[in-house]
Amino acid sequence: MDDITSALEAAAGHFGAGRFAEAEAACRATLLLEPGNASALHLFAHVALRTGRPREAAGALSEAAAQYPDSPELQLNLGVALKAAGDLESAATAYARAVALRPEWPEAHYNLAAALHAQGHTGEAVASYAKALALRPAWPEALNGLGVALLDAGETEKAAEAFEEATALRPGWFLPLYNLGKVAYVQGRMRAAADLFREAAAAEPGFYQPHLDLAVTLLRLGEFEEGWREYEWRWGGRAPEAAGLSAPLWDGSPLAGRTLLLWAEQGLGDTIQFSRYVPLIRKDGGRILLRTQRQLARLLENLPGVDAVVGEDEEAPADFQLPLLSLARVFGTTAETIPDTVPYLSAPTRDQEAAAELLAGAGAGLRVGIVWASGTGYLGHEARDCRPADFASLARVPGVRLFGLQFGAARGELSEGLGPEAVDLSGAVGDFATTAAFVERMDLIITVDTAMAHLAGALGRPVWVLLNGRADWRWMESREDSPWYPTMRLFRQSSPGGWAGVFGRVESALDALARQARPVSSSSSSATSR
Repeated sequence: MDDITSALEAAAGHFGAGRFAEAEAACRATLLLEPGNASALHLFAHVALRTGRPREAAGALSEAAAQYPDSPELQLNLGVALKAAGDLESAATAYARAVALRPEWPEAHYNLAAALHAQGHTGEAVASYAKALALRPAWPEALNGLGVALLDAGETEKAAEAFEEATALRPGWFLPLYNLGKVAYVQGRMRAAADLFREAAAAEPGFYQPHLDLAVTLLRLGEFEEGWREYEWRWGGRAPEAAGLSAPLWDGSPLAGRTLLLWAEQGLGDTIQFSRYVPLIRKDGGRILLRTQRQLARLLENLPGVDAVVGEDEEAPADFQLPLLSLARVFGTTAETIPDTVPYLSAPTRDQEAAAELLAGAGAGLRVGIVWASGTGYLGHEARDCRPADFASLARVPGVRLFGLQFGAARGELSEGLGPEAVDLSGAVGDFATTAAFVERMDLIITVDTAMAHLAGALGRPVWVLLNGRADWRWMESREDSPWYPTMRLFRQSSPGGWAGVFGRVESALDALARQARPVSSSSSSATSR
């Protein structure tokens, strides 16, 4: 036996026994004796993958594949390494080469399908999963992957069939059970979704996603007690911890002279919505620090109960800590006990004065502030957003004047959609304190589901929220009002993407509101008196 063969056998033995450091050393010894040895490179790549170094694995496999370009195994493993390294496009290319080299290899089609789906090529992924299943029928993993791709493509019935077949082949497997829950949720069958999420969570206790989706489903249904408890799984089963602070979580007991750090954990609207709990905390001589987003800092300085607002990157020593959305659980909030007293926020005096001065010459009529975009930072924002042009019919309602309060990248779109029919205030809108001052001077806010809805509600201003066909859980099911904000009215799409019907109903409601605000003419008064 020569030295190279001996070193390779030693490397394989160490790898099989899980001694990865020794296996790597033996591979390197082989490569010193014979640089570019494909077998050593291949085994080294397996070691690198098992030890969390996918880029090194991909480099070794690329070198080996260059020597053996007709090896489908090397191409498949190269794809695995590239995918693990985050290079999905190159991974798909490697898988496609493996498919071309061995067209009847179901694993190659399966891996290609997964890489295509991860890149958003849903149709191609469905076709590749179907090919894998044609070559290897009754394959639970491929059926589950096919179902996920079909669900993303909007083919809910076909997706359900794939998940059900996977479940029949492998009873109790948590993934297709969980995905059947997602199908039920998308179809609006919330009770069925909740049951399936519970079943998936029980089948795989450490898998956090079914718990989180169960939480969202229960909160949507108004079943808050269990919903808030399950919602703690948003941390993936770990205890939440503010950056730079390891203080214990607050349990709701009086502070009794100690300091509590509450911290923003999600979006701007979430921070506004759940800051309502701060005035309810029994301080008993304690202090409350609020760590929040920069855009909200000045506004939340006025929140009753807050002793200091700190930035997201500032140190804030405290005795206790808690993420803001956990306050609902700590207070035992039910749908009937939501603290709904508004306003609980107000704009700073100097901002109010500046807004009043700017709007002094705006003219008569019902002032309606509008916001049409939720911002690109939110995943799926396209479904929430509409266009300025969708508000055109509202601008023509007699006695109504529209004011653009859009913030972010979409702020310059107003003139393209409405032109002179609306006043664009986006240039004057700064942080949320400035924005709040303008909102306080509007008679009505009409907005898509974004932070503006929460701001207007927290300020106690009348606000109409335009919701897409799959609205967020906090707006609950089929309601036209919100228990979170008593001044809010909800206008829902009857189907995803159907804004025309929404704006038709909004126009009718706005016209009725404007009629109430219009002065009665002398001629109509005379007619009434007769």
